[in-house]
Amino acid sequence: MTCYVTIGIGNRRYGFGLGLFAHPIFVGNWPQVVIDRVGNRSALEGLPQSRLPEFTREEIDYIKGTYDWFGLNYYTTALAQLAYKVDDLPGNASYDIDKGHISLVDATWKVSGTTSWLHQVPWGLTRLLKWIHENYNQPEIIITENGWSDDGSNLNDSDRIEYVNVISFPSFAKQNRLNLVGKMLSQEQESLLNEVCAQDGFKDFTFSVEEGCKKGDNFLGNVRIINVKENGMSKEKSYVLKCAETDLRVRSQIPVHSLYERERFVYETLLPTFEIFQQSRALKYPFKSYTKLRGCSVKDGDECLLMNNIKDAKFQMLDRKNGMDADHVSHVFRELAKFHSVSLAMKHLLPETYQSLTSNLEDVWQEMPETQGSYLRSTEKAFDHALKIVEGHEKATKALEKCQIELNNIFSATAMESNKLVVTHGDSWCNNMMFKYEDPGNLCTPTSMCFLDWQICKISSPAMDLFYFLFLSGSKFALDNHQTFLDEYYETVQKNLQHLGLDTNEIFPYERFQQHCKQNAAACMCIAMCLLHHVLMHENHATNFVELANDGLIFEKFMNQETYSDEYNSRVRDIIYMMVDHEYI
Repeated sequence: MTCYVTIGIGNRRYGFGLGLFAHPIFVGNWPQVVIDRVGNRSALEGLPQSRLPEFTREEIDYIKGTYDWFGLNYYTTALAQLAYKVDDLPGNASYDIDKGHISLVDATWKVSGTTSWLHQVPWGLTRLLKWIHENYNQPEIIITENGWSDDGSNLNDSDRIEYVNVISFPSFAKQNRLNLVGKMLSQEQESLLNEVCAQDGFKDFTFSVEEGCKKGDNFLGNVRIINVKENGMSKEKSYVLKCAETDLRVRSQIPVHSLYERERFVYETLLPTFEIFQQSRALKYPFKSYTKLRGCSVKDGDECLLMNNIKDAKFQMLDRKNGMDADHVSHVFRELAKFHSVSLAMKHLLPETYQSLTSNLEDVWQEMPETQGSYLRSTEKAFDHALKIVEGHEKATKALEKCQIELNNIFSATAMESNKLVVTHGDSWCNNMMFKYEDPGNLCTPTSMCFLDWQICKISSPAMDLFYFLFLSGSKFALDNHQTFLDEYYETVQKNLQHLGLDTNEIFPYERFQQHCKQNAAACMCIAMCLLHHVLMHENHATNFVELANDGLIFEKFMNQETYSDEYNSRVRDIIYMMVDHEYI
C-alpha cells in the first residue's frame, strides 16, 4: 500500500485505492466517492446504469463486519493531484480517468538506491493509519509488510536503520492509542515470557501486547503490557515488559546496556540483600516499596525486564503534570527514609558486605562524560530564562547570578566522596512511583507505594533523592512546607537506626543531614530547571530520544527547550523563591 497525500481532492484517492477493498468489509458498500464518480461518468458515456457493480442489501449485510483485524502492507507515500474533471473524455471508460488524479513525489524525499518508487516519508504512514483509524471504526491494525531495499553492497546500512526507526513505529500510533498490533516481542523476550508463564501455571496460552505508557511518560526504554490468557479457561494475568531502545544512534549516545545492567543488579542483588538484612535484624520500619523482577535479559541490543503488572493489585500512577499533595509527599519521604536507613545501618554493622555490594554503584552517566558538558550548557540557558522569571526580585536575581557563576562547583560537589553517603534511587520523580489506597475511609491518602525504574540507582547523598523528587513532583504547598517533610524523613531514619541499637548522632547527626540538604539542593534546582518542561509537557508535544538522535546531541536537545509555558515559569519561580527564602542559595 502507498499512502497518498491528496491535493484538493479530499478522500478520492483513498476511496479508489484502499477503499475499494476495505470499505465493503468495514463500512458496507463501495466508498461513496467511487459510487458518485463512476455513476456520473457512466451517465456521460450514455450508459443506462453505472459501470460499477451494485451490491444488493443482502450482499452488504453479508460482507460488512467480516474481519478480525486490518492487515496493511505499507512501503511509501506519494502525492495525489487533480488530473481529470468528471466530464473529461466522456468516451473513454478508464479507471485512471474515473479516479481523476495523478501521482507525484517530492524531489526532496530520500529515494532507495535500487527501487525508484520507494521514498522515505515518515509522516506518510502516520496519515494512512490515522485515515484507517478514523474511517473504519478504530480496528486493530497489523502492519504485515514493509521494508527498504538496497543493492547489498553497504553493510553499514544506515538508510535501512533510519527507515525502520521512523517508519515502522509511527509516533501517531503511540500518541493516539491506535490499535496497532503485531509481533512486538523478540525471540529473547518471548522465551522469557514463556519461562515466567510456566512458573505461573500457564500451559496452553495466548498473549497480546499493547503499549504500556503514553509518550512523554518514559524515556530510557519502551514499556509494554503483555496480557496472557490460558486457552479454554478463565485464567488470566498481565505483565510489564520494559525493553531497551534498539536504535543504534541512541545507543551510541546513551549508555543503554549499562542502564539495564544496573537495574538488573538492583533487582537481583541489591534489593534482595537489603531484604535479607532487614529480616535478620527484624527492622521495625523495613523498606518493601518495590516490585519483584520476574525475569530479565541483558543480551546486548535486546535488553529487557519482565515484572508483574502491579496495576492488577490496584496500584495507580499519578498525573506527572500535577504536583503531589502533602499526603503523597509525606509518604514518599518516609519510604525514602526507610530505604536510605538500610544503607546507613549496613555500612556500620556489615561494612565489608556493604562495600562489596556498592563498589560498582557509581553514576552510570560517567560512562558518557560529554553529558556533563550538556548539563552545564543546558543549565546556563535555563538560568538565562530563570533570571527573566524572577525579574524585579532583587534577592532572587542576585542568588541566581551567583549560582550561574558557580555552576561547575555546584555539580562537582555532588560527586565528592563525602557526598556518597547512601544508595539512592537516582530518578525519584512521579512517573517512577505508583501508589495504593486501601483505607476505605480515606481513598485519597496512599497506604503503600512502589518505586519503579532503578536504572540510575547510585551511591550519592540522600538529599539528592529528596530534593529531586520535591522539585520535579511536589506541589507549591510541599515546597512551602518542605522542612516539615525533611523532619519527618529524618525522624523515620532515626527510628530505624535506634531500633538497631545505633546512635544516630554518631552515624548521621541532624547537622550533617542539614549540610547535605544545603550542599545538594542547588544541583537539584538546576536539574529541575532543565527537566520540568518534560514533566509538564502534554503527550502530543512530547519527544523521545529516537526523534532527537540524528545529529549526535540527544542529551543536550533533550535538556534544552525553545518555549516556556506559564506552568513551567510558575513552578520554577516557586522553587527559586523557596531556595532563596531558606538560604539554600
